Amino acid sequence: MKFVNKISVMYILSTVMLSAASYAGTVTTGQLEDSYVGARYNSYNNDDYRPNDTAANYDTHWMKIDKSDQGILTVEVNSNFIGYDSYFKLGDLFLMDANNYQMADTCTSTSATNGTNVNARGCNENSYSAGTNKWEYAFDLGLDLANLHQRNSTNDYAQTAGTLRAIETSGNVTDVNGGYHLDVNTSSQLRGSGVRGWQIVDVKSTADQVSNPNGTWSTDVSEKLLTMTFDISGTALMGAEQIALRWAMSCANDIIEVVTNFTSPNPPTPVPEPSTLMLMLLAGFGFFAAREKQG
Repeated sequence: MKFVNKISVMYILSTVMLSAASYAGTVTTGQLEDSYVGARYNSYNNDDYRPNDTAANYDTHWMKIDKSDQGILTVEVNSNFIGYDSYFKLGDLFLMDANNYQMADTCTSTSATNGTNVNARGCNENSYSAGTNKWEYAFDLGLDLANLHQRNSTNDYAQTAGTLRAIETSGNVTDVNGGYHLDVNTSSQLRGSGVRGWQIVDVKSTADQVSNPNGTWSTDVSEKLLTMTFDISGTALMGAEQIALRWAMSCANDIIEVVTNFTSPNPPTPVPEPSTLMLMLLAGFGFFAAREKQG
């Protein structure tokens, strides 16, 4: 009988311990649709630029973000560009605390000299207010975006290494030659023509790695998906209530910028530390010992 009681209590303790230890909170945003305010070629309106063909090879549709309690961020991008045979390539992913984020203004900038529309291929950085949208981090896919001789792969990438980097944001975002650009390349810097002007698309490999820098990325050409997974636990983003994200291919023909809205219907259950679990186990054995002594 004593043996049965022991087994019963041990089962209860084990169940409680496993229940507490197995909780892994992960919050997802669902699909965040592309609503970036940009412009098509020679047309200033609220649509992103797309080529004049039915395939719409540069059209990006949505982004989805998962964030675990441990700080693992998984970002999915759905774009027709994934797997498209192009000299342009997959750009890097940029992130910042959403408290400092501001959506780009509509592309109605004009030339100071003759009053005509400039940068017909879309918003340039002068359409941002000074001092805003200084992207703080970027997930570097490691591709050589300046190499136009190597075409964008139409095959799937699988678990390719990537690196999370911190961006120096001391310079003015509207200053093309400012300190902000020491760590990034724009579409115009990578290639002077045939691109949407002065859009941030590439973080340089010289930018500082943050703690826990390693990550991976993959593509699924059949589903038009780019998936990036990396650790933000060593960054200021870990404590951010919302995160703003931005992605574009290296020519920036279509840009997606979204703000996360992580919601969890139930508060996360605290996960006991290993020492707490050990104390629970020792308490159980102490209970058994006391019962044996009384018997």
